[in-house]
Amino acid sequence: MAALPLPAPPGGLGPASGLSDLRGELGAVLSSIDTQFDKASTALASSVDAIGGIVAALGEAAGVFEGGVGASAVSDLTRAATALLAVRDHVDQRSAEIATIEQATKALREAASNVMRCIQVLDVYGMNVKITAAGLPHFMDFADGMRAKLHEGDDQVRGLDAKLAMLDAGLRQMRESDQLLLNECRKVLPQVPNMLVEEAEALRAHHAGLARLAKSVSTLAQSIQTELFAAIGAIQVGDRVRQRLEHVAAGLVLAEGLGASAAPVHALLAGLADEAGREYARDLDAVIIALARLQDNAEQLVGLRTRNEGSNDEGQAFLSRLESGAAEAHGMIAQLDRTDSEGLATLDLILRTVDEVSAQAEAITDLRLDVQHMAINIGLSCRTAERVGRPVMVIANEIRTHSNKLDGVIEAILGAKQGLVDPSLRMKEQSTAAQSASGSQLGHFIDLIRECGNRTDAAMETVNTRAGEMHHTLSTASIALDEASGQGPQIMTLAAGLAQAAASGSPAEPSALQPVFDQIARSYTMAEERELHNRLLPAGISGIATASPVAVATDDDDEDDGLF
Repeated sequence: MAALPLPAPPGGLGPASGLSDLRGELGAVLSSIDTQFDKASTALASSVDAIGGIVAALGEAAGVFEGGVGASAVSDLTRAATALLAVRDHVDQRSAEIATIEQATKALREAASNVMRCIQVLDVYGMNVKITAAGLPHFMDFADGMRAKLHEGDDQVRGLDAKLAMLDAGLRQMRESDQLLLNECRKVLPQVPNMLVEEAEALRAHHAGLARLAKSVSTLAQSIQTELFAAIGAIQVGDRVRQRLEHVAAGLVLAEGLGASAAPVHALLAGLADEAGREYARDLDAVIIALARLQDNAEQLVGLRTRNEGSNDEGQAFLSRLESGAAEAHGMIAQLDRTDSEGLATLDLILRTVDEVSAQAEAITDLRLDVQHMAINIGLSCRTAERVGRPVMVIANEIRTHSNKLDGVIEAILGAKQGLVDPSLRMKEQSTAAQSASGSQLGHFIDLIRECGNRTDAAMETVNTRAGEMHHTLSTASIALDEASGQGPQIMTLAAGLAQAAASGSPAEPSALQPVFDQIARSYTMAEERELHNRLLPAGISGIATASPVAVATDDDDEDDGLF
């Protein structure tokens, strides 16, 4: 707000001071109120910004470990530590599954060996057909075709046997890795995983305590925020007294035209100044008390730093113990990672072997049918071959007999195949269940917890910093308003001086006074001023209507209202 362009006061003020001195003192009071309330308003605006930052930071701190990423990371860490306790059981289960797969592999390799022996016998019979047929083209073609099919089947079965040999090697490697894993388990189970679980639960409780602290402090901060907004509203007392005193100053200017007959006007102005001073003192005292209460609450927020530093130390201790436990379990976890990796590769090999076994069983079935059809065709051809027909027929019958043996081999292959499928599926489920115990994930969970802890620390540091800023700005506002309160007695002294001027003057005729009183009345912006005006009117002067008061605001008033 802009102070009126009144002359500076000449010195001390007493009841006998002249009217010009009164005007000068009134200008000085207005200037002082303007300066101090501007300071207070600026400081309170900064306090509003600070408390907004505090409320937001506390919300961040409370949310990190309460249903957020931090809570999830602690739960995941607990699951990972619990999964470590189950590793030994998983190894035992996997050993049983490996034994089942080894039996199935052995049965498959025996079946493959039987197929190859059968193929070798059939190949010999094919050669015998060629020899016995004495070069007859028809039999030669049949024999060559059958042998070609047999050689193709032999290649496929040898390929299956090679893959089964690879599977055997993979299973041996899994057994060796599992044995190494069991050796590592003996070093850390169950003490290290149990410690990790206990520390994770303790960390969860610690974080819950931090969340509760943040919530309680947030409640205090929100209360401060509400009181701060109320204080900003109450500080309008400065704007009200400034407007009232400006109306008194304007009345003094109007009274000059009446000369010594301005006593009734001075009496009215004395009453207006007296009421303005009383209201100012009363309302400003309430604001100062509210600010003192806000400062006390702000000091509680500043005191949060000490409590938070203790929490930080405790949180770091939890993290150190968790990292120490993870380091102790490193050998076991690294071996677990290697074993899981090898296990996944072996599982993939098993599944590919299963596919190949199915394909080979189908190929052997087709081979059996092809060979049997050829044997039948050879037998039919023997009826027209008089000289070689009977001996070739004997060979054809042997071919059919041996080809029928492939049926039993095929059934053995299909049965053994299921011995690969079922254990491999169970191993895959076990591997999925144990994945949360991997070293990378355990480290990731601890890193997440550390990151969330850092976020909480940063949020609480923001609270500490902004609380210190708010405490300073509230102190600045309080000092400014304390200085402004010193203008209360000055206003009352001004009122006394106006009352003395009224007592020493002489009244003018009502007809001369009425225009001045009306002009003063038109300057009022508050209903209280109009009511007081009517109470202080001398005899013969008409009052103003107060039923539906309409505030008359000048351009200066509009600008000044925005300052508070």
